[in-house]
Amino acid sequence: MISSWRDPDYFTPEERAALSLVEKTTLTAPTSPAPCEVSEELRVLGDERAAAVQWSTIAINIYNRGSIASRFTIKH
Repeated sequence: MISSWRDPDYFTPEERAALSLVEKTTLTAPTSPAPCEVSEELRVLGDERAAAVQWSTIAINIYNRGSIASRFTIKH
């Protein structure tokens, strides 16, 4: 379902902007997206909501990467 986030039938413009920003924030390229590359997301979400999306994404990635690096396994 997440791969279909660009489909306007499933997500609102705000949701698509947030998912686009998440995707751009989690890129592992050597550089972060330039401000002009996220201008549409900022226009739709506004600075405050865009910052909340980015910080939430960063926090989740920190936990995910730490878990992967430590080879943490969930015990059943």
